[in-house]
Amino acid sequence: MAWRSVWLAMMAMVCASGCVQLPRGGPSEVAQVERELQRVLPAGPASERRRIAETAVQTGAELARRYGVTTGPWIHNTMVNVGLRERGLCWQWAEDLTDALGRLGLRGHEVHWGKANGGTLREHNTVVVTARGQDFADGLVLDPWRGSGVIFAVRTREDPKYRWRKMDPPARSR
Repeated sequence: MAWRSVWLAMMAMVCASGCVQLPRGGPSEVAQVERELQRVLPAGPASERRRIAETAVQTGAELARRYGVTTGPWIHNTMVNVGLRERGLCWQWAEDLTDALGRLGLRGHEVHWGKANGGTLREHNTVVVTARGQDFADGLVLDPWRGSGVIFAVRTREDPKYRWRKMDPPARSR
């Protein structure tokens, strides 16, 4: 248990030296995600793109509040893994965002589960949206984990950090 005391002391120093609440969920973020949806998924209905952007951005901001995110994703992951936070691992962000987007009743778009580096310590999970019938690799990654609640959006095949594969979502954690 000594490691936990050391970790708590380190976290206190990090937070005292500048943990800040990142701005999340504003209209400019919605507009930015909507522009990316238009660029990457022009075949889908514009009204759905707007609802997807609003839902993704609002959900990312709400999850950051609910998860108690005040740091970057790797530090937050560590806080979850040592029991200082209940949720906030990438697959939990993906699970909750998938649920929120699933409630939209989309007809012209599809929501997929993306996984990169499966089975490794660098495994990452997120949401990928495509126009109905569009190839997964041409979809749009909507990743709230990477931005600690701010949606990171990039065409699946253009992601500079991850090579995404379409997966079936895991069984629900709740």
